[in-house]
Amino acid sequence: MKKNCYFFLLLPLIYAFSCEKNKNISPIEKPQIEDTVSQIIKDEIIILHTNDMHGSIANFARLAFVVDSIEKLHENVYLFSAGDMFSGNPIVDMHDDKGMPMVDLMNLVGYDLATLGNHEFDYGQDILNKRIAQAQFPIICANVKTETGSLVSLESYYQFVTKKNTKISVLGLLENFSNNYIPATHPLKVQGLVFDNPFSTALKYNFLTPQSNISIALSHLGYEADQILANQSTQFQFIIGGHSHTKLSNFTVLNSTSIAQAGSNLKYLGEIKVKLENGKITEKSYHLIYLSSNGGKNETIAEKVAQYNDNPKFQEVIGTAQESFGGKEELGCFFTDGLTHRPEVEIAFQNDGGIRIGSIAQGDISMMQVFQLDPFGNGLLSLEMTTAEIRSLISNSFYNGEPGIRVSGIHYTVVITSGQISNIKLQHYDGSFLDENKTYKVGLSDYIYNSYTFDHQNEPISLGITTAESIIEFLKDVKMVNYKGEKRIFVENN
Repeated sequence: MKKNCYFFLLLPLIYAFSCEKNKNISPIEKPQIEDTVSQIIKDEIIILHTNDMHGSIANFARLAFVVDSIEKLHENVYLFSAGDMFSGNPIVDMHDDKGMPMVDLMNLVGYDLATLGNHEFDYGQDILNKRIAQAQFPIICANVKTETGSLVSLESYYQFVTKKNTKISVLGLLENFSNNYIPATHPLKVQGLVFDNPFSTALKYNFLTPQSNISIALSHLGYEADQILANQSTQFQFIIGGHSHTKLSNFTVLNSTSIAQAGSNLKYLGEIKVKLENGKITEKSYHLIYLSSNGGKNETIAEKVAQYNDNPKFQEVIGTAQESFGGKEELGCFFTDGLTHRPEVEIAFQNDGGIRIGSIAQGDISMMQVFQLDPFGNGLLSLEMTTAEIRSLISNSFYNGEPGIRVSGIHYTVVITSGQISNIKLQHYDGSFLDENKTYKVGLSDYIYNSYTFDHQNEPISLGITTAESIIEFLKDVKMVNYKGEKRIFVENN
């Protein structure tokens, strides 16, 4: 799957600049990239892209077949990933060498470029460095800087040149919209790193646009942020996005920029076709290719996927669902009951963002399903909290009129008056209210403890177990569960 593309190296001065992406760019420091664009009669570029694969490997054999087929028909074909390769499939996430199967398969398919997603940090910086070294394609990001962390230095952008001298510049951008301006990952996993504002960072690289035939942002910002980026600048002809799992069947065009995104979990492959004449874009089109169909497959990669999936540990049945249940409320009740099953926990909370599947079907529940529900390996903590401190945690997780944190051990009701939280009622299952003068043993993940802002005077105790392992123990003990219609969170609007 060798591509007809070349890294655009010009002068030693330019190369030195590209290795020091984290410096602010002044007009003096701008690399003097060749100003003239060779006159081209006609050229055609095919850009294939995926995003938010989250360890989904089932469709890789189909992806390889489709990419091979397109490459047989076109000279200039490039395959990009817009981030979040990891976190979601235990086969990948709990491999002896975390994440290795994903990058191995991406290498075999022939990816040409990727940008970082927030979940690339879930395994920690040292393991991410191993995956970057393993990748046979560049991984870029313009708005991350390593200060005291261990993340290797990354290129900010990459440039391809076709045989007809069409120049394609691609800038990598990563969201930093969580608390303390970090990506949405465990804060301890990004210690020693600084994530600059992606919008202002992008503007520092606007010198690439007039000196390239095609300028692309390979963005892990999310669809709404991609629209902001497009409205703030005309420097990109295309924004290839990720993070929000948005499935766009057609370009969204804003301020002359075409935005594309291909859903999630490798269900779709985006295909952008660009035709140029004399170095100028004359035509562009976009469509999604459905990968979950029964079309042709690359047999070599199919065998590789089967080898990775052949792990009996994850097929072990550990419980039974009497009825199907789903959604954040029902799944959250199940999740948090797995935490209060521990004797050190009376009340437990779990954030919605950490509930990663949509439903559990009636019947057997396997080890695989639990790790898909909770793939992050977060540690379980026990924290002594007063009733007022519990209210603080709930209040600070409430967002846009909706609860953002699920519960076991109590029911809670958020009272909204004139659009603001006026009270939070905390009640035991029998309807009695929590004692305002008592402390309770609250179970929560180390992610919540390090990511959420809430009142607490005490320090937590680590229970030496992950939240997923606690759920597994719970299921093995109770054997059968039924959460259909279970509801513990209420909102009253006055």
